[in-house]
Amino acid sequence: TRYRVLSSTVPDPATFPAGAVVVSSDTYSLSLSSSGLNANTTYYFQVAALNNNGVVTGYVASQSTSTKANAPTVPVFTSVSEGIIQFGWNRNNNPEYVTRYRVLSSTVPDPATFPAGAVVVSSDTYSLSFSSAGLNANTTYYFQVAAINNNGVVTGYVSSQSTSTRSNVPTVPVFSGVSEGAIQFGWDRNNNPEYVTRYRVLSSTVPDPATFPAGAVVVSSDTYNLSLSSSGLNANTTYYFQVAAVSNNSVITFYITTQSTATKANVPASPVFSSVSEGVMQFGWDRNNNPEYVTRYRVLSSTVPDPATFPAGAVVVSSDTYELSLSSAGLNANTTYYFQV
Repeated sequence: TRYRVLSSTVPDPATFPAGAVVVSSDTYSLSLSSSGLNANTTYYFQVAALNNNGVVTGYVASQSTSTKANAPTVPVFTSVSEGIIQFGWNRNNNPEYVTRYRVLSSTVPDPATFPAGAVVVSSDTYSLSFSSAGLNANTTYYFQVAAINNNGVVTGYVSSQSTSTRSNVPTVPVFSGVSEGAIQFGWDRNNNPEYVTRYRVLSSTVPDPATFPAGAVVVSSDTYNLSLSSSGLNANTTYYFQVAAVSNNSVITFYITTQSTATKANVPASPVFSSVSEGVMQFGWDRNNNPEYVTRYRVLSSTVPDPATFPAGAVVVSSDTYELSLSSAGLNANTTYYFQV
């Protein structure tokens, strides 16, 4: 007995709908394989038997099923920000706007294995990309995608793809410690993961180190802490600092606005009286590595010991200078004066 099989993408092929493509195939077997079909497409089949005289029976009621979808290809991250990752793929000849895709995402590798205790988010879409929002900053997420055919059959998932969200820009910059040769600069992590997020600190004696001004020395230092101590600095010198966060993918955030402060001046050394007359005394000192013509010195003088204690009732004269000596005139003859600088 010969059998005639009709197949089409429209229901009831035996009615031969106008404009429809209906494929007719004859066989003496009890089954027929149709190859070269489109992925994730519903096909309708009907079969009848033919006698030795070529007389065809009635066709069975139309039976339908869908081919499986092709597994998506070319997974790619099309956009990554602090809290959002957009994951995309190629449809691999699946019908557009008909094929549904299932995206799995997690902070553990291979979400499709659904590791015990792991949180795996499953999302379906008919688009060729999916945006996951509300993600943690500077955190690595793993994605897998599969296609679902019209019968709800899921393809294999693509290999796990991973990327990290960007870090948040650090906030609340502060100088937590300043001495003669060291400055400690700190900041707030701004919801970046602790002990995981790396921070890059730029420091220089010129403003806006992140612009890397021509000829300027800019020191770059990385740390996982929320502060950085810069040591070996010059006394009484203004330093400018900027900090940014670095993601797990080594993407750097914007640098915060420049913050500046000056190291403390060194205490003057080697005090000496370089000249003494009846009404004038010249008191000098060594700058002790303080910058010349930049560092200001304050000289206290009095007829009582330890002028810096400002003894009750005592007259203490305070004078400022950028020089390394100060002349006090109009003094009383044969009178002892005490100086501090």
